[in-house]
Amino acid sequence: MSELKAFAIGPDRYEVVVGYDEKSVVEWHKNEAGISDEDFRDYEIREFPMDKEVRLEGGITTTVCEWMKDVTEFPAIAFWKED
Repeated sequence: MSELKAFAIGPDRYEVVVGYDEKSVVEWHKNEAGISDEDFRDYEIREFPMDKEVRLEGGITTTVCEWMKDVTEFPAIAFWKED
């Protein structure tokens, strides 16, 4: 998992997507979500720390690393968060 990176992608509510590089993660996310290039102009992309603790729905506190530890195929969406 040390080669993986996480990226927060979104215009307001963002999805944290894990993969090997920003370009492939963004293209995969656009295709999976059906986002047009025109709509994607409103999106922000920023690297998200793999070891940052976050609180998810249901009161779960975790990190991207911990949440994704059993995932074997990437890119993959870890979770979504409100800004």
